[in-house]
Amino acid sequence: MKHLYFPTAQEADICLILEGTYPFVGGGVTHWVSELIRVLPEYRFAIIFLGTREEDYSGFHSPLFDNVVHLQAHYLFDIHESPKFTTQDIPQEIKEKIEEMHKKFETFITDNSDTMPELFELLKNKDYINRGLFLRSKGAWELLVKRYHEKYSEQSFFDYFWGIRNLHHPFWTLAKIIDDIPKVKILHSASTGYAGFLGALLQRKYNLPYIITEHGIYTKERWIELMGYYFFEHIVQENKSLNKRRGLIDVWTHFFTILAKVSYRAANPIISLFEEYRERQIRDGAQPERTRIIPYGVDFNLYPFLGKKLNKENPVIAFMGRVVPVKDVKTFIRACALLFIKLPNAKACIVGSTQIDEEYVANCKNLIEMLGLEEKFEFLGEQNVMQIFPTIDLLMLTSITEGSPFVILESFAVGIPVVTTDVGGCRELIEGKSAEDQALGLAGRLANLGDAEGLCDGTFELLTNETAWNSAQKAALERIRKYYSMEKLIENYTLIYEEALSHGRNRI
Repeated sequence: MKHLYFPTAQEADICLILEGTYPFVGGGVTHWVSELIRVLPEYRFAIIFLGTREEDYSGFHSPLFDNVVHLQAHYLFDIHESPKFTTQDIPQEIKEKIEEMHKKFETFITDNSDTMPELFELLKNKDYINRGLFLRSKGAWELLVKRYHEKYSEQSFFDYFWGIRNLHHPFWTLAKIIDDIPKVKILHSASTGYAGFLGALLQRKYNLPYIITEHGIYTKERWIELMGYYFFEHIVQENKSLNKRRGLIDVWTHFFTILAKVSYRAANPIISLFEEYRERQIRDGAQPERTRIIPYGVDFNLYPFLGKKLNKENPVIAFMGRVVPVKDVKTFIRACALLFIKLPNAKACIVGSTQIDEEYVANCKNLIEMLGLEEKFEFLGEQNVMQIFPTIDLLMLTSITEGSPFVILESFAVGIPVVTTDVGGCRELIEGKSAEDQALGLAGRLANLGDAEGLCDGTFELLTNETAWNSAQKAALERIRKYYSMEKLIENYTLIYEEALSHGRNRI
């Protein structure tokens, strides 16, 4: 992406720390970031983007608005930054330093996050030990083999080697970023994980106000994406010797739990999109008094009500989202296959990127072919959803994990009911939160995770019962206009930013 223009202003108001999202990747978080920047033109934003490898991104997915005055991109798993493995022996002093740093990493990851300052001082000290020696020297190899036999010998050495190596690799990149950001007044991360952890490091060094807005469950979604679906596809789904590999999975899970705790300790406020996830944040270490809920906001000028009526004769069901395992598109296909038995005239379309995991896309297409339904499904790729909504009668989402899917709010705004798995904040969107909200009625139907039959039943009920469909449309429109307006989002974040700026001005 070397041909892209990155603005490089040395000062900004707010530094957004973003992992695997805006401006290079699509999705709900990217949409939220883009809208936040667009509707708050009075603030100057600096973007720190954290990705996997540079070759994984082809260019801007979303536009850079004029108030994005600084952008830098860093790649946490870019192997080009490290030298090749060397078999040359190294002095005993270096071996001892490698072992000492391994122990500091292990202490940080498994027991005590308070060792973070000391660890990062060592990472930045070029005279101590560099990433090449730590990850790719003969001494590092010998220590890795020793630790493998001590703790992880029941699992594949291949899994262990790459898992542990990828766990340590990003820290040097993060250490470099700390000293290379523009002068800003507020830090704001859109997740915990590496982005949230970097925010905590920056907050500690510069004593700046730090805000976290979490959109989903990082350890289920962001981790799967960062690691290229490796564990999800090959260990969890296929259950290949899962118990034997459990030790390494636990190391990763605990590692990201530690990153979340460090992030929560540094941030105030800690924002979520719905109550269930606020409660999870508290369980994971967030102080209750620092947490608050700010749902997505929809600009009704961009998503106007379409006046849509149910097409009972030839209904169309749509899936909208990235075609990746965490969205469980295969369950969408199976649910539609069951529906087509009951409604032979129905059709389905899949709207979203097919470039992220081409193997999974191929598997989805093979499933459709195996079911003999090639004429029933259409892959449309990424589209302007406002060109798709007028052509469909119902949106179906089958995700394994979600926060509060923005596409559901888009669908509600234009008047399309939704059938979705009961994950994240989806229940609040379909059924409502408070008693007053619930009194508006059901804006669609819910089904259990992976329940193709339940998704089919909910869809069949709405597509064959015009009264039920109209009632769901009415509830969707009333709910979104009352609780999810862009005006409320602007009001909430303006207040938070102004409080942070005022607090920052009063710091010594």
